[in-house]
Amino acid sequence: MSQSRTFKATILAFAQGMATVAGLVIGAVLSRRFDYVDYATFRQTLLVFTVATPFLVMGLPQSLYYFLPTQKEHSRTILLNNLVLLGITGLAFSLFLILGGNWLLSQSFGNEALGKTLLILSPYSLFMIPMAAFAACMVVQNRVKQVAFFTTINRVLALVLVIAAVFIWQTPEAAVAATVVGAGIMFFPGIILMFRSTEGKIRHPSIDGLWEQIKYSVPLGAATMVGKVARSLDRIIVASLCSSEQFAIYTNGATRIPLIAAVTVSVASVLLPDVVRFYKDGKSNDAVRLWQSAAVKCSFIIFPVTCFALAMAPEIIACVYSDKYLKSAGIFRLYTLLLPSQICTWGVLFMAAHKGHWLLVRSIVGLGINLVVSLLLVHLCGPKGAVIGTIITLYAWNIGFNLIGIGKLYQLPISRVLPIKKIAKVFAFSIAASFVFVPELLFGQILPQNNWMRLAVYALLYSTIQIGLFIIFGVVKKDVIRKAVTKILSGRNGKSR
Repeated sequence: MSQSRTFKATILAFAQGMATVAGLVIGAVLSRRFDYVDYATFRQTLLVFTVATPFLVMGLPQSLYYFLPTQKEHSRTILLNNLVLLGITGLAFSLFLILGGNWLLSQSFGNEALGKTLLILSPYSLFMIPMAAFAACMVVQNRVKQVAFFTTINRVLALVLVIAAVFIWQTPEAAVAATVVGAGIMFFPGIILMFRSTEGKIRHPSIDGLWEQIKYSVPLGAATMVGKVARSLDRIIVASLCSSEQFAIYTNGATRIPLIAAVTVSVASVLLPDVVRFYKDGKSNDAVRLWQSAAVKCSFIIFPVTCFALAMAPEIIACVYSDKYLKSAGIFRLYTLLLPSQICTWGVLFMAAHKGHWLLVRSIVGLGINLVVSLLLVHLCGPKGAVIGTIITLYAWNIGFNLIGIGKLYQLPISRVLPIKKIAKVFAFSIAASFVFVPELLFGQILPQNNWMRLAVYALLYSTIQIGLFIIFGVVKKDVIRKAVTKILSGRNGKSR
């Protein structure tokens, strides 16, 4: 029997959480070792790759969720075709940087040092773009534990190499070089694991096989591409229009909470194969119910974390990046307002219905709205205007499109797309538990000034009150919590409800 969805999502979430924590630790160390300019150079270098990645990947890894389950006997050939396409785009980006793209980008950001670090980064895409297929391939093959182990080792290695390089050479160039070396070390083990997980003889890539994946991936990839650019748009605008010091402060405030990223990525990876199967079998109602159930479960994590992060933003920023970046707390609070939208993995239902081009329309229009609104607000309000523009676009356009689109595809009224009553209960009790922070707002600091101690005490108080409210008012039953914890810890097989 296959492992339960809850167990698989938990394992993947742990690995994603470790990866995000490793990134935060790198940011924390570099914030303390570098001045504003050097820190901005390192973050801008990685921002370039982050923005380029969706253009290079073009949705190809997601196509494995669609093709591998239905053509198991040819899975190695399908994987090879996928890796060839990813390798070509990775090589193209490396050549772009080597042949002068590095200096073109450095001039766009107004940072000459960026030209050198981008040249050092040029081999990175040769390793990282093909490895974008790793999680999709392994999850489809039910190798979730291997994904978790590999991802954790990968990020820990990067963490060790970058920190060692920074302490020895203390330059952004050394930090970027260490990042590239770490990716190179993990490349071949990752390729070997992917081919070992698949079946069948390896055939030479064919034009028909490559074209089949391209046809499926391009609309979805274009939507993902535009969507990821939109998610990075605020940092691109700030990097282009503001000083290096303002960008350094902004980018630390624009921090994604590790737990949330881990949960959303993992849930999407686990849900997609099952939702696709339900839809292909004509069981669209089951696909929606599975998706809705995942949204409710995610809300139990995302809503409380949102409330806690809003209240404790200064302490979180000080602990991670030091008091030097306390100005980032305001940006962090604004960024936290984006979290509630992530209870749903919206794209899953569109992808299952083979409507990637709908996501493309949503993303292109959203990017245009975001660009206009953010540029206007940056001129009016400074750097924080970029994230305000992102918030407005997300809730005014993206969420509305998602609700209407899913309702039309699955023949549901908008009011029934989401399980509103269940989600509203979780949200209401998450806010109710936030009254634990009221005494400090009224009477000033009650707890000691040590930021780590304050975070620990308030996390304990808030979570205790939160869970207590959930149990007292019947939002969650004790037996459900006990069974879920037992299942996760034991890793038992079985069907997810």
